Amino acid sequence: MKKYFKRPIYLTLFLLLAGAGILHATMSQKEVEETERRSANKEGMESNAAESAEISWIDFETAYDSYKESGKKVFIYIYTDWCSYCKRMENSTFTNDSVIALLNENFIPIKFNAESKEGIRFMEQEFNFVNQGNRGYHELAAALLQGKMAFPSVVFLSENFEMIQPIPGYQPPENMRNLLDFLGNNLYEEMTWQEYTDSKS
Repeated sequence: MKKYFKRPIYLTLFLLLAGAGILHATMSQKEVEETERRSANKEGMESNAAESAEISWIDFETAYDSYKESGKKVFIYIYTDWCSYCKRMENSTFTNDSVIALLNENFIPIKFNAESKEGIRFMEQEFNFVNQGNRGYHELAAALLQGKMAFPSVVFLSENFEMIQPIPGYQPPENMRNLLDFLGNNLYEEMTWQEYTDSKS
């Protein structure tokens, strides 16, 4: 199998979070609606200023060439055009004022179509589109998701662009805020995901 990254991929957190249940992030329709309702009730109405705010998405080349010395972790949102839950997450989670603020202030946010046909140079390697069946996939998406092509997915990289954690599935605003806090602030070094979620309840 092709080696996608020259730098080592660290799996300790992956195994830790898998055991704690964080990887089972895909939610049923009923769970999604219930979580969104609780989140909406908790937050109330957003201000006009917050509604106009947007995530400052950038591309891979810009992220690596211009921001690798920023000291920020990398957040990658991987989607496809046909994915209904991707659209749902874009219209709910990624329009939430708290999520927008956390991503813009604490992360390098990248939005990436897993079926993009454009070649990408990232971390001194070339990644291209692979024709397969009716659609195909991008090599970089396969590398970041470690071959598990589920959409939507988000991927966290360290300040040095090393793998922290790929997380599949739709994430409502409240879940996303918790993930950004837990992984972005290195809380996973102090506690398990279960301990973190218990502390928030």
